[in-house]
This record gives sequence, C-alpha cells and structure tokens, in this order.
Amino acid sequence: MLMLLVEAYVGRTDAAAITATITRLQAATGDGPASLRSAIYLPDDETCFYLLQAIDAQTVALLLHAAGIDAQRTTQVLDWPTHCAQAGPAASPTLKEDR
Repeated sequence: MLMLLVEAYVGRTDAAAITATITRLQAATGDGPASLRSAIYLPDDETCFYLLQAIDAQTVALLLHAAGIDAQRTTQVLDWPTHCAQAGPAASPTLKEDR
C-alpha cells in the first residue's frame, strides 16, 4: 500500500466545506482499496492536506475526483515507523544533538 499526501487549496471562508469534503472522501473510499488516514487544515496558508493510504496513485486520483477535491499536488510519503520496521535499522536516521 502507498501513503500519499494530497495538497489542496481551501480558502479561509471555505473552512466549513472541509467537513463536507471529508465526508464525501470517506464515502468514496467505503470499504475499498483506499482509506483516509488524516486531514490537516492550515488556515493561514489556505491549504488542506489529506493523507491517504491506497493500492496505487490512480485509485487516489479517482477518489479525489469523486470527492470533488482539486489537488494542487499529490506526493508519495513514508509512514516512518512502518517504513523503519520494514526496512530495518539502516533506514532509521541518526540524529545529531545540537549544541
């Protein structure tokens, strides 16, 4: 399964529409090959991010269309704890302490 982050413009006056959009997106996913993991709204940036898990990018494109979401960008992302568990210790970053 892929994790995809979808970025969409949402005007400040349209913030209430996010709930309706999420409802349409959840209805479109149903018990199918994708799911909405999270939605994050940044009112100062007039941007909403939707984190979706799906079998492929085409499935996400169809869901976005069904939900009426005009995506500015869709990007594959890694769910870091899951990625590290699958890839092993070499995938975990080594953080240096800032002094």
